[in-house]
Amino acid sequence: MILIKMDKLSESELRSIAEQESIDSWQDLSRDELIEALTEKYEEEDDDFGLEERGENHNLRYLTGLTDYREISDSIEGLPGVEDLPLVYPETSIHLLYKNTDWGYAFWSISNLDQEKLEEKSASISLIVTVSDNAGNIDQYDIPVSLEDNEWNISFSRHGGTCSIALIAEYADGSKDVLAKSNKLQLASSYWLENSEDMKANDSLYKIYMSLLSTKEGSIIENSIAREISLRYGKEDVNE
Repeated sequence: MILIKMDKLSESELRSIAEQESIDSWQDLSRDELIEALTEKYEEEDDDFGLEERGENHNLRYLTGLTDYREISDSIEGLPGVEDLPLVYPETSIHLLYKNTDWGYAFWSISNLDQEKLEEKSASISLIVTVSDNAGNIDQYDIPVSLEDNEWNISFSRHGGTCSIALIAEYADGSKDVLAKSNKLQLASSYWLENSEDMKANDSLYKIYMSLLSTKEGSIIENSIAREISLRYGKEDVNE
């Protein structure tokens, strides 16, 4: 379902929609009048569209929005300023986003010019992942990918510190080129792991906090930081 907030549209966009919806005198209406006219039109259409036809979806129209249940998607694509995203971008670049505390998501684009050069030289490409912690320790590993790939899930091997990715081309003679480098992601850190003595100083508070990491069945939630906290604190309990 496509939902466009009418009060967020420009006057030219509203006029385009009003024209497509055959609103009377759409050329002469003000912005507020356009919104009012379109709202009234969609309210009437919702009233005419029976509950039996709607099924479980009783909100096919919104007072301040447009949806595509009347196959309006073609009209939306024709709105001023609405363009399809390009399949290929003119620059070679790579980006890194968070998925959760354990995983990142990398996506990249190789320009047509670079793609042609890589194919001519029968180059292979890979991702070089660099993860460093706050103490300066560095983990680095490579992930072979193909020229057809453009996205990958990245596992974070540390907590705290940063993670970045380089898109690398390797040629038959063993030489390598850095095609692009990603932004640096600041990785999630844990106060519990960095200040375990303070956390365990108050036993009652410690038990309350630990309960937040557990499911109602008593098992630790599926999260690497939570598992590390459980293991470390468990070992400290044994040592004590």
